[in-house]
Amino acid sequence: MTMLLSGFGLVGRFAGDLLTSALSWASSLLFGRVPRSHQIFLVLMMAGSFLWLIVVLSLIIPGIASWIYDATPHPPFIDHVWLATFLVGAAILLPPAVGIAGYLVPAEGERPGGAAALIEPLRGYVLAPVIAGIMIFLAGVGVVRKIRSARHGWKDVHVPIVMEAGGYDQLVDTLGDALASAGLPTTAAAAPWVLTLPARILTAVAGSNVRKLRPDRLIELSGQDIRVGVYPSDIAISSTPRGRIRARIAVLSRLTATTSRLTTSAEAQEVEDLLKQLATTAATPKGLGLREGRGAFSDIDTRLLALEVPAEEWDLLYGLRLGLDRDILAGSPPGTVFPGSVEGDAPAAVTAPAAETQDGGERPPSGRWGLSLRWLGTASLLAFAALTVAIGSHVVFPFDAPLLAAARTLNGVPGFWEFISQTANFPLIAIAIGLILWLIRAKRYREAVLVALMLAAVTAGSEGVKQLTGRVRPSGSGDGIPGVVYSYPSGHVLEAMTILGMLVVRMWRSAHRLWLRLGFAVLVAIEVVLVGIGRLALNEHFPTDLLAGFLGSLGVLCWYAWLTRPGGWADRPAAVAGRRADASANSRPATSRQKGAPA
Repeated sequence: MTMLLSGFGLVGRFAGDLLTSALSWASSLLFGRVPRSHQIFLVLMMAGSFLWLIVVLSLIIPGIASWIYDATPHPPFIDHVWLATFLVGAAILLPPAVGIAGYLVPAEGERPGGAAALIEPLRGYVLAPVIAGIMIFLAGVGVVRKIRSARHGWKDVHVPIVMEAGGYDQLVDTLGDALASAGLPTTAAAAPWVLTLPARILTAVAGSNVRKLRPDRLIELSGQDIRVGVYPSDIAISSTPRGRIRARIAVLSRLTATTSRLTTSAEAQEVEDLLKQLATTAATPKGLGLREGRGAFSDIDTRLLALEVPAEEWDLLYGLRLGLDRDILAGSPPGTVFPGSVEGDAPAAVTAPAAETQDGGERPPSGRWGLSLRWLGTASLLAFAALTVAIGSHVVFPFDAPLLAAARTLNGVPGFWEFISQTANFPLIAIAIGLILWLIRAKRYREAVLVALMLAAVTAGSEGVKQLTGRVRPSGSGDGIPGVVYSYPSGHVLEAMTILGMLVVRMWRSAHRLWLRLGFAVLVAIEVVLVGIGRLALNEHFPTDLLAGFLGSLGVLCWYAWLTRPGGWADRPAAVAGRRADASANSRPATSRQKGAPA
């Protein structure tokens, strides 16, 4: 049970990071011009809207309220009447709080005054449902876009900015030139409608104070291996590792010469203004004299040493100062040449060597499949967790009864289904033990430990979830095994698909003929399907029990395949790998090791 809860914790942490990133992206999209000092009101505005949605759903669907009551510690005198009263009060009072937060989001000089200010709390009754729906929609769009990016081996990096009025077009042009100088040519185009429509819906129902926050328009810069979203408060870069690094360096070095700011505090912006003035002077035909440049940098360094700002802003300013110094020493206009090249170089001069180009562009199939396996495995475990919560909350799935009734019509030969059901019981234990012993004999110790831990987690987790949900079997009793009373999930399907699936993964990576590998995979699939049908025909499980077993085993198998992939953590024994590395290091000249040649 502890291992199961730990697994849920890891999955929840991963999902939380993903959704947090997606919601941050969505808030930047909707509210591009929010002053950083006022973003706390934006957070309260969105959190209040989302909480209002949960409260309303709890009032509409009694099962949610019951689950909240059972899952939340409370004094004995707090009963369902108290909970219902609280939910009704929250449904009435949260929208005005959202309206007040929306009124406080803009800067003080941009807020409506007089009688118009009194209307803002009432506007929350419109804003709360609209914001909640839009944030869920945009979070889903963000997750989908991240999954799509991950399939190409891409990840996201963000460069927060503070764009001044009228500077968006200049920013887009400057970023396009900067990316081209880094060997990443892009084409500017309007952002997809899924990114622009929600903001227009929001501002159509919001007041003038919220309407001022909406970006005028959104542009995306797209290239072969990169996508850059340009928002008024954020530059979102999606690319390969090589592309992200080069794009971020190009963006940071070029923003010094634009009207956009990278810092938010007044003290940091004063230093940033000095850097911009120095960059502007150095870019003039007259240039910057040695004595003048030394004096300017001395003044900037003095301010930096006495500057009390967050560490991130200080590090950013110091990096801008070093980049500007580099450009001046190289004799190139600040922010016009990508670091590592010289003025006049063609874009081809800054392209990466062959190995980096492969990593940044057409990745090896193993890299793409590795990312897909992790995403699919995590998504399967999340779906299993969501289904478990629904079953624990006694949610009735409409397809359970008709599918179970259809399967029960196949019980004309119960002996056959009993035999099929038992093939996913004791024989699998012997197969699992045999697989672990074979891995140990092959000195694949890491994979042996991984298989043992995964199978233990699957077995213990299955029984733990049974006790957690307490779902009674359709037959009303167990299947003859002491202690096995509950139905959800199907341990037969879960363990059969996991153990036999591991054999399929090993078989698929072997040197056997394709028809033999395909045939083995098909036989395993048929076995798992027959086991599932048999459990329904014997009236031992509901269809959702089988679905849970499938989702859980799919998640485990995907992570097993990723950890045992070529070059993965469990691909070969640690001892053998260490001996090979030591032997290779001892036989290679010192100069080769210093250059980082692979062992």
